[in-house]
Amino acid sequence: MVVRVAMLLIALTICDVTHLHADEMPQMMAKAIERCLKEQNTPTTLGATKLYAYKASSLKSFYSRRSFTPAWSVDGQLRTDANSLAIAIREADLEGLNPNDYNIDAIESAIGSNMRRMDVGLAANVDVLLSDAFLRYASGLHSGRVDPKSVNEEWDIKPRQTDLADVLCRALDSVGVRASLNQLRPAGRNYDNLKKALAGYMSLPAVHDPPKITGVRRLAKGDSSKYIIVLRNRVSLWYPGINRDGEIFDDPLEQAIMTFQRQHGIEPDGIVGKETIDALNLTTEDRMRQILANLERQRWLPETLEEKRIEVNIPAFELYIVENGIRLRPMRVVVGKNDHRTPLLNNAMSYIVLSPYWNVPDAIAVKEIRPQMLKDPKYLKKQKIKVFEKSGDDLTEIDPTKVNWKEVKRGKVRFRMEPGTRNSLGRIKFMFPNFANVYLHDTPVKSLFNKSMRSFSHGCVRVEEPVALAAYLLGKDSAWVNTTIRAAHARRLERVVCLPEPVPVRLEYFTAWVDDAGSLQFRKDIYGWDDQVAKAMQGIPTIRKKSGVEQFASRIGKGSRTASMQ
Repeated sequence: MVVRVAMLLIALTICDVTHLHADEMPQMMAKAIERCLKEQNTPTTLGATKLYAYKASSLKSFYSRRSFTPAWSVDGQLRTDANSLAIAIREADLEGLNPNDYNIDAIESAIGSNMRRMDVGLAANVDVLLSDAFLRYASGLHSGRVDPKSVNEEWDIKPRQTDLADVLCRALDSVGVRASLNQLRPAGRNYDNLKKALAGYMSLPAVHDPPKITGVRRLAKGDSSKYIIVLRNRVSLWYPGINRDGEIFDDPLEQAIMTFQRQHGIEPDGIVGKETIDALNLTTEDRMRQILANLERQRWLPETLEEKRIEVNIPAFELYIVENGIRLRPMRVVVGKNDHRTPLLNNAMSYIVLSPYWNVPDAIAVKEIRPQMLKDPKYLKKQKIKVFEKSGDDLTEIDPTKVNWKEVKRGKVRFRMEPGTRNSLGRIKFMFPNFANVYLHDTPVKSLFNKSMRSFSHGCVRVEEPVALAAYLLGKDSAWVNTTIRAAHARRLERVVCLPEPVPVRLEYFTAWVDDAGSLQFRKDIYGWDDQVAKAMQGIPTIRKKSGVEQFASRIGKGSRTASMQ
Protein backbone atom coordinates (compact mmCIF):
# COMPACT_ATOMS: atom_id res chain seq x y z
CA MET A 1 0.00 0.00 0.00
CA VAL A 2 2.91 2.38 0.81
CA VAL A 3 4.42 1.77 -2.64
CA ARG A 4 1.03 2.16 -4.30
CA VAL A 5 0.32 5.54 -2.70
CA ALA A 6 3.87 6.76 -3.19
CA MET A 7 3.65 6.15 -6.94
CA LEU A 8 0.47 8.16 -7.23
CA LEU A 9 1.88 10.98 -5.13
CA ILE A 10 4.87 11.15 -7.46
CA ALA A 11 2.63 10.96 -10.50
CA LEU A 12 0.52 13.84 -9.25
CA THR A 13 3.53 16.12 -9.45
CA ILE A 14 4.23 15.29 -13.10
CA CYS A 15 2.83 17.60 -15.77
CA ASP A 16 2.54 17.09 -19.51
CA VAL A 17 4.15 19.77 -21.68
CA THR A 18 0.68 20.69 -22.84
CA HIS A 19 -1.62 21.46 -19.94
CA LEU A 20 -5.36 21.07 -20.16
CA HIS A 21 -7.57 24.09 -20.66
CA ALA A 22 -11.08 24.18 -19.21
CA ASP A 23 -12.81 24.08 -22.61
CA GLU A 24 -10.90 21.08 -23.90
CA MET A 25 -10.58 19.04 -20.70
CA PRO A 26 -13.95 17.14 -20.75
CA GLN A 27 -13.57 15.87 -24.33
CA MET A 28 -9.93 14.91 -23.95
CA MET A 29 -10.52 13.26 -20.59
CA ALA A 30 -13.49 11.32 -21.98
CA LYS A 31 -11.22 9.82 -24.60
CA ALA A 32 -8.54 9.12 -22.01
CA ILE A 33 -11.03 7.45 -19.63
CA GLU A 34 -12.51 5.34 -22.43
CA ARG A 35 -9.06 4.30 -23.61
CA CYS A 36 -8.03 3.50 -20.07
CA LEU A 37 -11.03 1.21 -19.52
CA LYS A 38 -10.93 -0.40 -22.96
CA GLU A 39 -7.29 -1.35 -22.74
CA GLN A 40 -7.68 -3.15 -19.44
CA ASN A 41 -9.47 -6.47 -19.02
CA THR A 42 -8.70 -6.03 -15.34
CA PRO A 43 -9.23 -2.77 -13.40
CA THR A 44 -7.11 0.22 -14.34
CA THR A 45 -3.51 0.49 -13.20
CA LEU A 46 -1.21 3.42 -12.68
CA GLY A 47 2.13 2.43 -14.11
CA ALA A 48 2.95 -1.02 -12.82
CA THR A 49 0.93 -0.56 -9.65
CA LYS A 50 -2.62 -1.82 -9.43
CA LEU A 51 -4.81 0.88 -7.92
CA TYR A 52 -8.28 -0.32 -8.72
CA ALA A 53 -9.76 -3.57 -7.54
CA TYR A 54 -13.50 -3.31 -8.15
CA LYS A 55 -15.23 -5.00 -11.09
CA ALA A 56 -14.06 -3.50 -14.35
CA SER A 57 -17.55 -4.13 -15.76
CA SER A 58 -19.11 -1.82 -13.16
CA LEU A 59 -16.61 0.93 -13.87
CA LYS A 60 -17.26 0.63 -17.60
CA SER A 61 -21.02 0.57 -17.02
CA PHE A 62 -20.84 3.74 -14.96
CA TYR A 63 -18.73 5.66 -17.47
CA SER A 64 -20.57 4.40 -20.55
CA ARG A 65 -23.80 5.83 -19.09
CA ARG A 66 -22.17 9.26 -19.10
CA SER A 67 -20.32 8.84 -22.42
CA PHE A 68 -17.04 8.54 -20.49
CA THR A 69 -17.08 12.17 -19.44
CA PRO A 70 -15.35 13.00 -16.15
CA ALA A 71 -17.50 12.34 -13.10
CA TRP A 72 -15.58 14.10 -10.36
CA SER A 73 -14.48 17.39 -11.91
CA VAL A 74 -16.04 20.43 -13.57
CA ASP A 75 -14.01 22.91 -15.61
CA GLY A 76 -10.80 21.40 -14.35
CA GLN A 77 -11.77 21.62 -10.69
CA LEU A 78 -12.63 18.64 -8.50
CA ARG A 79 -16.21 18.66 -7.24
CA THR A 80 -16.91 18.85 -3.51
CA ASP A 81 -18.23 15.29 -3.85
CA ALA A 82 -14.62 14.14 -3.99
CA ASN A 83 -13.99 15.62 -0.57
CA SER A 84 -17.22 14.05 0.73
CA LEU A 85 -16.02 10.67 -0.51
CA ALA A 86 -12.64 11.12 1.17
CA ILE A 87 -14.28 11.99 4.50
CA ALA A 88 -16.59 8.97 4.27
CA ILE A 89 -13.75 6.59 3.48
CA ARG A 90 -11.53 8.03 6.20
CA GLU A 91 -14.33 7.07 8.63
CA ALA A 92 -14.63 3.53 7.23
CA ASP A 93 -13.03 2.11 10.37
CA LEU A 94 -16.20 3.07 12.25
CA GLU A 95 -18.01 0.60 9.99
CA GLY A 96 -15.46 -2.10 10.69
CA LEU A 97 -13.77 -1.53 7.31
CA ASN A 98 -10.23 -0.40 6.52
CA PRO A 99 -9.83 3.02 4.82
CA ASN A 100 -6.57 1.83 3.24
CA ASP A 101 -8.52 -0.74 1.22
CA TYR A 102 -9.97 2.18 -0.73
CA ASN A 103 -6.76 4.11 -1.50
CA ILE A 104 -7.60 6.90 0.93
CA ASP A 105 -4.10 8.40 0.93
CA ALA A 106 -4.03 8.63 -2.86
CA ILE A 107 -7.50 10.18 -2.91
CA GLU A 108 -6.60 12.81 -0.34
CA SER A 109 -3.46 13.65 -2.29
CA ALA A 110 -5.49 14.00 -5.49
CA ILE A 111 -7.94 16.33 -3.76
CA GLY A 112 -5.08 18.61 -2.79
CA SER A 113 -3.71 18.79 -6.34
CA ASN A 114 -4.49 21.09 -9.27
CA MET A 115 -6.37 19.15 -11.94
CA ARG A 116 -5.54 21.75 -14.58
CA ARG A 117 -1.85 21.11 -14.18
CA MET A 118 -2.19 17.36 -14.71
CA ASP A 119 -1.66 15.64 -18.04
CA VAL A 120 -4.74 14.05 -19.58
CA GLY A 121 -3.85 10.48 -18.66
CA LEU A 122 -3.22 11.30 -15.02
CA ALA A 123 -6.39 13.37 -14.69
CA ALA A 124 -8.35 10.46 -16.16
CA ASN A 125 -6.72 8.10 -13.68
CA VAL A 126 -7.70 10.34 -10.78
CA ASP A 127 -11.30 10.34 -11.97
CA VAL A 128 -11.37 6.56 -12.25
CA LEU A 129 -9.59 6.30 -8.90
CA LEU A 130 -12.44 8.18 -7.23
CA SER A 131 -15.14 6.19 -9.02
CA ASP A 132 -13.49 2.90 -8.17
CA ALA A 133 -13.09 3.91 -4.52
CA PHE A 134 -16.78 4.78 -4.30
CA LEU A 135 -17.84 1.50 -5.91
CA ARG A 136 -15.59 -0.62 -3.72
CA TYR A 137 -16.54 1.15 -0.51
CA ALA A 138 -20.22 1.03 -1.49
CA SER A 139 -19.86 -2.70 -2.13
CA GLY A 140 -18.19 -3.22 1.24
CA LEU A 141 -20.95 -1.34 3.06
CA HIS A 142 -23.75 -3.00 1.16
CA SER A 143 -22.79 -6.66 0.95
CA GLY A 144 -19.50 -7.09 2.78
CA ARG A 145 -15.78 -6.76 2.26
CA VAL A 146 -15.39 -10.42 1.24
CA ASP A 147 -17.38 -12.96 -0.76
CA PRO A 148 -18.56 -15.56 1.79
CA LYS A 149 -18.52 -18.45 -0.68
CA SER A 150 -14.93 -17.75 -1.67
CA VAL A 151 -13.85 -18.04 1.97
CA ASN A 152 -15.78 -21.13 3.08
CA GLU A 153 -17.98 -23.52 1.13
CA GLU A 154 -19.97 -24.30 4.27
CA TRP A 155 -21.48 -20.83 4.07
CA ASP A 156 -24.50 -20.98 1.75
CA ILE A 157 -24.92 -17.22 1.70
CA LYS A 158 -26.13 -15.09 -1.18
CA PRO A 159 -24.86 -11.53 -0.68
CA ARG A 160 -27.18 -8.62 -1.35
CA GLN A 161 -27.13 -7.39 -4.93
CA THR A 162 -27.67 -3.89 -6.28
CA ASP A 163 -26.57 -1.85 -9.29
CA LEU A 164 -23.78 0.15 -7.68
CA ALA A 165 -22.99 1.93 -10.95
CA ASP A 166 -26.52 3.33 -10.81
CA VAL A 167 -26.03 4.24 -7.16
CA LEU A 168 -22.91 6.22 -8.10
CA CYS A 169 -24.78 7.98 -10.93
CA ARG A 170 -27.51 9.08 -8.53
CA ALA A 171 -24.98 10.03 -5.86
CA LEU A 172 -23.27 12.49 -8.20
CA ASP A 173 -26.44 13.72 -9.93
CA SER A 174 -28.77 14.31 -7.01
CA VAL A 175 -28.58 12.26 -3.82
CA GLY A 176 -25.06 13.13 -2.73
CA VAL A 177 -22.11 10.88 -1.94
CA ARG A 178 -22.49 10.67 1.85
CA ALA A 179 -26.26 10.15 1.70
CA SER A 180 -25.90 7.41 -0.92
CA LEU A 181 -23.30 5.54 1.11
CA ASN A 182 -25.38 5.87 4.27
CA GLN A 183 -28.33 4.25 2.48
CA LEU A 184 -26.24 1.19 1.58
CA ARG A 185 -25.22 0.05 5.05
CA PRO A 186 -27.40 -2.56 6.79
CA ALA A 187 -30.49 -1.08 8.39
CA GLY A 188 -31.59 -1.96 11.88
CA ARG A 189 -30.39 -1.73 15.44
CA ASN A 190 -28.29 -4.92 15.37
CA TYR A 191 -25.72 -3.38 13.04
CA ASP A 192 -25.88 0.06 14.66
CA ASN A 193 -25.48 -1.32 18.17
CA LEU A 194 -22.49 -3.41 17.18
CA LYS A 195 -20.94 -0.32 15.57
CA LYS A 196 -21.36 1.54 18.85
CA ALA A 197 -19.66 -1.33 20.68
CA LEU A 198 -16.76 -1.14 18.22
CA ALA A 199 -16.49 2.61 18.74
CA GLY A 200 -16.34 2.02 22.48
CA TYR A 201 -13.38 -0.31 22.08
CA MET A 202 -11.68 2.07 19.66
CA SER A 203 -11.95 4.87 22.22
CA LEU A 204 -10.11 2.93 24.91
CA PRO A 205 -6.65 4.25 25.83
CA ALA A 206 -3.79 2.62 23.96
CA VAL A 207 -2.45 0.74 26.96
CA HIS A 208 -1.46 -2.86 27.40
CA ASP A 209 -4.06 -5.24 28.80
CA PRO A 210 -3.46 -6.43 32.36
CA PRO A 211 -1.60 -9.74 32.73
CA LYS A 212 -3.59 -12.83 31.79
CA ILE A 213 -4.82 -15.32 34.35
CA THR A 214 -2.37 -18.22 34.34
CA GLY A 215 -1.19 -20.85 36.77
CA VAL A 216 -4.60 -21.52 38.31
CA ARG A 217 -7.55 -23.67 37.17
CA ARG A 218 -10.32 -22.61 39.52
CA LEU A 219 -11.21 -19.63 41.67
CA ALA A 220 -14.37 -19.14 43.71
CA LYS A 221 -15.87 -16.97 46.43
CA GLY A 222 -13.93 -17.26 49.66
CA ASP A 223 -10.61 -18.03 47.98
CA SER A 224 -7.63 -15.93 48.99
CA SER A 225 -4.47 -15.82 46.90
CA LYS A 226 -2.28 -13.66 44.68
CA TYR A 227 -4.32 -14.86 41.66
CA ILE A 228 -7.33 -12.87 42.88
CA ILE A 229 -5.50 -9.60 42.15
CA VAL A 230 -4.78 -10.78 38.60
CA LEU A 231 -8.44 -11.80 38.28
CA ARG A 232 -9.64 -8.41 39.53
CA ASN A 233 -7.49 -6.60 36.96
CA ARG A 234 -8.85 -8.73 34.11
CA VAL A 235 -12.43 -8.18 35.31
CA SER A 236 -11.79 -4.42 35.47
CA LEU A 237 -11.60 -4.36 31.67
CA TRP A 238 -15.33 -5.11 31.72
CA TYR A 239 -16.35 -3.38 34.92
CA PRO A 240 -14.02 -0.42 35.61
CA GLY A 241 -15.64 0.18 38.99
CA ILE A 242 -14.50 -3.14 40.43
CA ASN A 243 -11.92 -2.96 43.22
CA ARG A 244 -8.58 -3.95 41.67
CA ASP A 245 -6.87 -4.60 44.98
CA GLY A 246 -7.38 -7.33 47.54
CA GLU A 247 -6.56 -11.02 47.52
CA ILE A 248 -9.99 -12.19 48.72
CA PHE A 249 -12.72 -13.41 46.33
CA ASP A 250 -15.64 -11.49 47.86
CA ASP A 251 -19.35 -10.98 47.03
CA PRO A 252 -18.91 -7.99 44.65
CA LEU A 253 -16.33 -9.92 42.65
CA GLU A 254 -18.62 -12.94 42.47
CA GLN A 255 -21.49 -10.77 41.19
CA ALA A 256 -19.21 -9.25 38.55
CA ILE A 257 -18.11 -12.73 37.46
CA MET A 258 -21.71 -13.92 37.19
CA THR A 259 -22.63 -10.91 35.04
CA PHE A 260 -19.59 -11.58 32.85
CA GLN A 261 -20.59 -15.23 32.48
CA ARG A 262 -24.12 -14.28 31.40
CA GLN A 263 -22.60 -11.98 28.76
CA HIS A 264 -20.55 -14.89 27.42
CA GLY A 265 -23.05 -17.73 27.47
CA ILE A 266 -21.31 -19.43 30.41
CA GLU A 267 -23.23 -20.99 33.28
CA PRO A 268 -23.50 -18.04 35.75
CA ASP A 269 -22.31 -19.91 38.82
CA GLY A 270 -19.75 -17.30 39.91
CA ILE A 271 -16.97 -19.88 39.74
CA VAL A 272 -13.96 -18.99 37.62
CA GLY A 273 -13.17 -22.19 35.74
CA LYS A 274 -11.58 -22.89 32.35
CA GLU A 275 -14.38 -21.41 30.22
CA THR A 276 -14.46 -18.20 32.25
CA ILE A 277 -10.67 -17.88 32.37
CA ASP A 278 -10.42 -18.35 28.60
CA ALA A 279 -13.05 -15.64 28.02
CA LEU A 280 -11.43 -13.23 30.52
CA ASN A 281 -8.03 -13.70 28.91
CA LEU A 282 -9.15 -12.48 25.49
CA THR A 283 -7.53 -9.11 24.82
CA THR A 284 -9.10 -5.85 23.68
CA GLU A 285 -7.61 -6.52 20.25
CA ASP A 286 -9.22 -9.98 20.24
CA ARG A 287 -12.61 -8.45 21.02
CA MET A 288 -12.31 -5.79 18.33
CA ARG A 289 -11.37 -8.47 15.81
CA GLN A 290 -14.43 -10.44 16.89
CA ILE A 291 -16.72 -7.43 16.45
CA LEU A 292 -15.25 -6.72 12.99
CA ALA A 293 -16.04 -10.27 11.87
CA ASN A 294 -19.61 -9.98 13.13
CA LEU A 295 -20.18 -6.61 11.48
CA GLU A 296 -19.07 -8.25 8.24
CA ARG A 297 -21.59 -11.07 8.71
CA GLN A 298 -24.29 -8.48 9.39
CA ARG A 299 -23.55 -7.07 5.93
CA TRP A 300 -24.18 -10.51 4.44
CA LEU A 301 -27.79 -10.51 5.62
CA PRO A 302 -30.61 -9.82 3.13
CA GLU A 303 -31.84 -6.27 2.60
CA THR A 304 -35.07 -7.15 4.38
CA LEU A 305 -35.45 -10.09 6.74
CA GLU A 306 -38.65 -12.07 6.65
CA GLU A 307 -41.28 -10.98 9.18
CA LYS A 308 -41.86 -14.61 10.21
CA ARG A 309 -38.84 -16.88 10.43
CA ILE A 310 -36.82 -19.33 12.48
CA GLU A 311 -33.30 -18.24 13.41
CA VAL A 312 -30.57 -20.44 14.84
CA ASN A 313 -27.45 -18.72 16.16
CA ILE A 314 -24.93 -21.56 16.06
CA PRO A 315 -22.31 -20.33 18.58
CA ALA A 316 -25.06 -19.14 20.96
CA PHE A 317 -26.68 -22.62 20.80
CA GLU A 318 -30.10 -20.99 20.58
CA LEU A 319 -33.11 -21.02 18.26
CA TYR A 320 -35.49 -18.09 18.05
CA ILE A 321 -39.04 -17.92 16.76
CA VAL A 322 -39.33 -14.51 15.10
CA GLU A 323 -42.67 -12.93 14.19
CA ASN A 324 -43.19 -9.37 12.96
CA GLY A 325 -39.50 -8.82 13.57
CA ILE A 326 -39.84 -9.69 17.28
CA ARG A 327 -38.24 -12.72 18.93
CA LEU A 328 -41.09 -14.50 20.65
CA ARG A 329 -39.11 -17.10 22.56
CA PRO A 330 -35.66 -18.67 22.61
CA MET A 331 -35.05 -22.43 22.65
CA ARG A 332 -31.81 -24.18 23.47
CA VAL A 333 -30.28 -26.26 20.70
CA VAL A 334 -27.37 -28.64 20.11
CA VAL A 335 -25.30 -27.95 16.99
CA GLY A 336 -22.55 -29.75 15.09
CA LYS A 337 -19.24 -30.56 16.70
CA ASN A 338 -16.12 -29.09 15.15
CA ASP A 339 -15.50 -31.97 12.75
CA HIS A 340 -19.18 -31.92 11.69
CA ARG A 341 -19.84 -28.19 11.60
CA THR A 342 -23.41 -26.98 11.13
CA PRO A 343 -23.34 -24.92 7.90
CA LEU A 344 -24.74 -21.44 7.39
CA LEU A 345 -28.03 -21.73 5.50
CA ASN A 346 -31.07 -19.74 4.44
CA ASN A 347 -33.85 -22.04 3.22
CA ALA A 348 -37.60 -22.45 3.54
CA MET A 349 -39.18 -25.05 5.83
CA SER A 350 -42.21 -26.58 4.13
CA TYR A 351 -43.03 -29.70 6.15
CA ILE A 352 -42.24 -31.66 9.28
CA VAL A 353 -42.01 -35.41 9.84
CA LEU A 354 -43.59 -37.00 12.90
CA SER A 355 -42.23 -40.29 14.25
CA PRO A 356 -39.36 -40.26 11.70
CA TYR A 357 -37.01 -42.97 10.54
CA TRP A 358 -33.32 -42.18 10.65
CA ASN A 359 -31.43 -43.21 7.54
CA VAL A 360 -27.90 -43.49 8.87
CA PRO A 361 -25.15 -41.88 6.74
CA ASP A 362 -22.59 -44.38 5.44
CA ALA A 363 -19.71 -42.71 7.29
CA ILE A 364 -21.52 -42.96 10.63
CA ALA A 365 -22.41 -46.59 9.93
CA VAL A 366 -18.77 -47.45 9.23
CA LYS A 367 -17.05 -45.32 11.89
CA GLU A 368 -19.53 -45.52 14.75
CA ILE A 369 -22.05 -48.34 14.32
CA ARG A 370 -19.63 -51.01 13.12
CA PRO A 371 -17.39 -50.81 16.25
CA GLN A 372 -20.51 -51.12 18.43
CA MET A 373 -21.62 -54.19 16.48
CA LEU A 374 -18.21 -55.81 17.04
CA LYS A 375 -18.52 -55.20 20.79
CA ASP A 376 -22.13 -56.31 21.04
CA PRO A 377 -23.72 -58.57 18.39
CA LYS A 378 -27.18 -57.47 19.64
CA TYR A 379 -26.41 -53.76 19.29
CA LEU A 380 -28.57 -53.22 16.19
CA LYS A 381 -31.54 -55.03 17.74
CA LYS A 382 -31.28 -52.98 20.92
CA GLN A 383 -31.10 -49.76 18.92
CA LYS A 384 -33.94 -50.86 16.60
CA ILE A 385 -31.72 -50.49 13.53
CA LYS A 386 -32.50 -52.55 10.44
CA VAL A 387 -30.18 -53.18 7.51
CA PHE A 388 -31.30 -53.09 3.88
CA GLU A 389 -29.65 -53.90 0.59
CA LYS A 390 -30.39 -51.30 -2.05
CA SER A 391 -31.11 -51.97 -5.69
CA GLY A 392 -32.24 -48.78 -7.35
CA ASP A 393 -35.20 -47.58 -5.30
CA ASP A 394 -35.91 -51.04 -3.90
CA LEU A 395 -34.88 -52.06 -0.38
CA THR A 396 -34.49 -55.66 0.79
CA GLU A 397 -33.92 -56.31 4.47
CA ILE A 398 -30.86 -58.46 5.13
CA ASP A 399 -29.25 -60.25 8.07
CA PRO A 400 -27.06 -57.70 9.97
CA THR A 401 -24.39 -60.39 10.51
CA LYS A 402 -23.92 -60.66 6.74
CA VAL A 403 -23.23 -57.01 6.01
CA ASN A 404 -20.63 -56.43 3.31
CA TRP A 405 -18.89 -53.32 4.62
CA LYS A 406 -17.31 -52.57 1.27
CA GLU A 407 -20.83 -52.28 -0.13
CA VAL A 408 -21.73 -49.93 2.73
CA LYS A 409 -18.92 -47.62 1.71
CA ARG A 410 -20.20 -47.76 -1.87
CA GLY A 411 -23.67 -46.72 -0.74
CA LYS A 412 -25.26 -50.09 -1.58
CA VAL A 413 -26.39 -50.86 1.97
CA ARG A 414 -28.64 -48.76 4.20
CA PHE A 415 -28.84 -48.74 7.99
CA ARG A 416 -32.22 -47.45 9.14
CA MET A 417 -33.25 -46.70 12.71
CA GLU A 418 -36.95 -47.35 13.23
CA PRO A 419 -39.29 -44.74 14.77
CA GLY A 420 -39.49 -44.79 18.54
CA THR A 421 -38.21 -43.35 21.77
CA ARG A 422 -34.62 -44.47 21.06
CA ASN A 423 -34.54 -42.96 17.58
CA SER A 424 -31.67 -40.46 17.28
CA LEU A 425 -34.02 -37.96 15.64
CA GLY A 426 -36.52 -38.25 18.47
CA ARG A 427 -40.18 -37.75 17.64
CA ILE A 428 -40.01 -34.92 15.08
CA LYS A 429 -37.78 -33.57 12.35
CA PHE A 430 -38.22 -30.21 10.63
CA MET A 431 -37.36 -30.16 6.94
CA PHE A 432 -35.95 -27.28 4.90
CA PRO A 433 -34.17 -28.75 1.83
CA ASN A 434 -30.54 -27.62 1.54
CA PHE A 435 -27.22 -28.63 0.01
CA ALA A 436 -26.01 -30.45 3.14
CA ASN A 437 -29.29 -32.22 3.96
CA VAL A 438 -29.23 -30.96 7.55
CA TYR A 439 -32.39 -30.14 9.47
CA LEU A 440 -33.82 -29.46 12.92
CA HIS A 441 -34.97 -32.39 15.02
CA ASP A 442 -35.88 -33.77 18.42
CA THR A 443 -33.47 -35.97 20.39
CA PRO A 444 -33.77 -38.61 23.12
CA VAL A 445 -30.63 -37.26 24.81
CA LYS A 446 -32.03 -34.32 26.75
CA SER A 447 -29.15 -33.96 29.22
CA LEU A 448 -26.96 -32.15 26.68
CA PHE A 449 -29.27 -29.13 26.76
CA ASN A 450 -28.11 -28.43 30.32
CA LYS A 451 -24.53 -27.80 29.17
CA SER A 452 -23.38 -24.28 28.32
CA MET A 453 -21.32 -25.51 25.32
CA ARG A 454 -23.64 -27.57 23.13
CA SER A 455 -21.71 -28.68 20.03
CA PHE A 456 -22.25 -32.44 19.95
CA SER A 457 -24.23 -33.31 16.82
CA HIS A 458 -23.15 -34.57 13.38
CA GLY A 459 -24.27 -31.29 11.80
CA CYS A 460 -28.03 -31.15 12.30
CA VAL A 461 -29.64 -28.97 14.96
CA ARG A 462 -31.27 -30.71 17.93
CA VAL A 463 -34.12 -28.72 19.47
CA GLU A 464 -34.97 -28.81 23.17
CA GLU A 465 -38.69 -28.04 22.70
CA PRO A 466 -39.66 -29.72 19.40
CA VAL A 467 -43.34 -30.17 20.25
CA ALA A 468 -43.77 -26.48 21.05
CA LEU A 469 -41.96 -25.56 17.82
CA ALA A 470 -44.12 -27.95 15.78
CA ALA A 471 -47.32 -26.64 17.38
CA TYR A 472 -46.34 -23.06 16.50
CA LEU A 473 -45.44 -23.89 12.89
CA LEU A 474 -48.60 -25.96 12.31
CA GLY A 475 -50.95 -23.61 14.10
CA LYS A 476 -52.00 -26.49 16.37
CA ASP A 477 -51.76 -27.04 20.10
CA SER A 478 -49.21 -29.32 21.74
CA ALA A 479 -51.86 -31.93 22.57
CA TRP A 480 -52.66 -32.40 18.86
CA VAL A 481 -48.95 -32.79 18.04
CA ASN A 482 -48.41 -35.38 20.79
CA THR A 483 -51.52 -37.35 19.81
CA THR A 484 -50.48 -37.43 16.15
CA ILE A 485 -46.96 -38.53 17.07
CA ARG A 486 -48.30 -41.39 19.20
CA ALA A 487 -50.62 -42.52 16.40
CA ALA A 488 -47.77 -42.55 13.88
CA HIS A 489 -45.51 -44.35 16.32
CA ALA A 490 -48.15 -47.04 16.97
CA ARG A 491 -48.17 -47.84 13.25
CA ARG A 492 -44.33 -47.71 13.10
CA LEU A 493 -44.65 -45.27 10.23
CA GLU A 494 -43.53 -41.75 9.54
CA ARG A 495 -46.16 -39.09 9.08
CA VAL A 496 -45.40 -36.08 6.91
CA VAL A 497 -47.32 -32.93 7.80
CA CYS A 498 -47.12 -29.90 5.50
CA LEU A 499 -46.94 -26.44 7.04
CA PRO A 500 -49.78 -23.99 6.28
CA GLU A 501 -47.13 -21.82 4.61
CA PRO A 502 -43.36 -22.13 4.11
CA VAL A 503 -41.33 -20.59 6.93
CA PRO A 504 -37.79 -19.28 6.29
CA VAL A 505 -35.05 -20.88 8.38
CA ARG A 506 -31.77 -19.08 8.89
CA LEU A 507 -28.76 -20.89 10.37
CA GLU A 508 -26.44 -18.04 11.37
CA TYR A 509 -23.11 -17.51 13.11
CA PHE A 510 -22.90 -14.49 15.38
CA THR A 511 -20.39 -14.43 18.23
CA ALA A 512 -20.95 -10.77 19.14
CA TRP A 513 -24.16 -8.75 19.38
CA VAL A 514 -26.06 -6.36 21.64
CA ASP A 515 -29.16 -7.94 23.18
CA ASP A 516 -32.58 -6.34 23.71
CA ALA A 517 -31.51 -5.17 27.18
CA GLY A 518 -28.53 -3.30 25.70
CA SER A 519 -25.95 -5.78 26.99
CA LEU A 520 -22.99 -6.58 24.74
CA GLN A 521 -22.90 -10.35 24.29
CA PHE A 522 -19.97 -12.51 23.19
CA ARG A 523 -19.78 -16.22 22.44
CA LYS A 524 -16.88 -18.55 21.81
CA ASP A 525 -15.80 -18.87 18.17
CA ILE A 526 -16.46 -22.62 18.21
CA TYR A 527 -15.61 -23.25 14.54
CA GLY A 528 -12.86 -20.64 14.09
CA TRP A 529 -15.02 -18.80 11.57
CA ASP A 530 -14.37 -15.38 13.12
CA ASP A 531 -10.71 -15.94 12.38
CA GLN A 532 -11.47 -16.92 8.79
CA VAL A 533 -13.53 -13.78 8.19
CA ALA A 534 -10.95 -11.54 9.85
CA LYS A 535 -8.15 -12.98 7.71
CA ALA A 536 -10.21 -12.74 4.53
CA MET A 537 -10.91 -9.06 5.26
CA GLN A 538 -7.15 -8.54 5.37
CA GLY A 539 -6.65 -10.43 2.11
CA ILE A 540 -5.06 -13.42 3.84
CA PRO A 541 -6.03 -16.81 2.32
CA THR A 542 -7.64 -19.28 4.71
CA ILE A 543 -7.02 -23.02 4.67
CA ARG A 544 -9.28 -25.57 6.34
CA LYS A 545 -10.24 -29.22 6.21
CA LYS A 546 -13.65 -30.26 4.98
CA SER A 547 -16.01 -31.07 7.80
CA GLY A 548 -18.11 -34.23 7.99
CA VAL A 549 -21.11 -32.21 6.80
CA GLU A 550 -19.22 -31.05 3.71
CA GLN A 551 -18.02 -34.55 2.89
CA PHE A 552 -21.56 -35.78 3.32
CA ALA A 553 -22.86 -32.95 1.12
CA SER A 554 -20.44 -33.94 -1.65
CA ARG A 555 -21.91 -37.44 -1.62
CA ILE A 556 -25.40 -35.95 -1.77
CA GLY A 557 -24.27 -34.05 -4.83
CA LYS A 558 -23.27 -37.35 -6.44
CA GLY A 559 -26.74 -38.77 -6.00
CA SER A 560 -26.87 -40.32 -2.51
CA ARG A 561 -29.97 -38.54 -1.19
CA THR A 562 -31.37 -41.03 1.30
CA ALA A 563 -29.00 -40.67 4.23
CA SER A 564 -29.34 -37.85 6.71
CA MET A 565 -27.14 -36.35 9.41
CA GLN A 566 -28.24 -35.99 13.03
